[in-house]
Amino acid sequence: MGGIGGGAFGSRNDRTTVEASSATTEQHRRRVLNDGRRRIFQLAGRQIAFVCECGRPTCTQTIVLTDSEYDERRRRDGVLLGHEQG
Repeated sequence: MGGIGGGAFGSRNDRTTVEASSATTEQHRRRVLNDGRRRIFQLAGRQIAFVCECGRPTCTQTIVLTDSEYDERRRRDGVLLGHEQG
């Protein structure tokens, strides 16, 4: 059927790998969206609504930052989160 320890739907490790890959793709898509929003809406001191980059497809959190705050968070954290990771 699905190989060693896999059953019909593959192993748990296979599912975990697919889920991690999907989260990484979603995270990248959201980062590209945020970078575009920053370029389009940047005005000195103006706040911009960015989307959370946690990678969960169902996450709808937003983060409101100025362009300089966005740059600082991006430098410091790498990933823009609208909530605690967990």
